[in-house]
Amino acid sequence: MGGPPPPKSWTPCQSANPPNRDSRCRGEVRDGSYSDTCLGVARNAGPENRPTILLLHGLPSSSRRFEPLFDRLAGRYHLVAPDYPGFGHSDRPDPKEFAYTFDHPAEIMTGFTDAIGIRHYTLYMQDYGGPVGFRMAWTHPERVEALIVQNAVAHNSGLAANWKARRAFWSDRHTQESALRENLLSLAAARRIDTRFSARTV
Repeated sequence: MGGPPPPKSWTPCQSANPPNRDSRCRGEVRDGSYSDTCLGVARNAGPENRPTILLLHGLPSSSRRFEPLFDRLAGRYHLVAPDYPGFGHSDRPDPKEFAYTFDHPAEIMTGFTDAIGIRHYTLYMQDYGGPVGFRMAWTHPERVEALIVQNAVAHNSGLAANWKARRAFWSDRHTQESALRENLLSLAAARRIDTRFSARTV
């Protein structure tokens, strides 16, 4: 897998997070890189002796999307919802120094669960959480008790034509950025998403 190894330890860090948000600082990584990168955790709720659900968010979202679940499930489950580096309340390392691949956040999430002592969990994977979570499950299947998959894909054949522009961007950020913005943020793109999801709910 690409990118540096996951951290060996996590220590409290100061960040711009609101006071009700927990965060831990990455530490002890190769050559000291990213030692100041904070990983935001939106909520860490519920009794720790209950089954753990690790909630992995998608794009362009963050762990905040899971807050309604905390109100409903925190009495029966231990819920942990982190933000990947570059998302939500986590720090945003420079892409020149940080590998923004699916492999890398999977490594970081695995290191995070190791550091906070979570050995077994259900993976709740939404959107980008799918590629991240499936990599975690592939690496450590003995840790995964169940999979909850929401609007996520496990392999390339599940990706629609919209991903053509995104793949081009991954290969050449400089020349493809405007096309990606059109692909993700335009009114036409929003209408395509709205139409697709409306059709599914009829």
